[in-house]
Amino acid sequence: MALLLLSAVVRLASTLPALLIAALGAFVLPGFAFDVVTMKLGLRPRVARPARRADLDAFDLIRSRRSCRSFQRQDLADADRAELCAWRTNTCGPPR
Repeated sequence: MALLLLSAVVRLASTLPALLIAALGAFVLPGFAFDVVTMKLGLRPRVARPARRADLDAFDLIRSRRSCRSFQRQDLADADRAELCAWRTNTCGPPR
């Protein structure tokens, strides 16, 4: 009887890592599939335009960001685009 119980415990212990990996995959796979489908179809949620933070320097501004620009649907506003182009011209010189 003790050998049977020991055999059952060893068998359960050997299948436990496989069960944990399968459970982890069951939780991660739907989120991954959702991300892939929304990226392929271009379905991105609208993100509200953040308030200007002119009082922050570049590093604090980067740290305060919550989303990546490449995932935002709306284009830059004309004023923001002009400001970005002016900064690029001042920093890097005129375009070639």
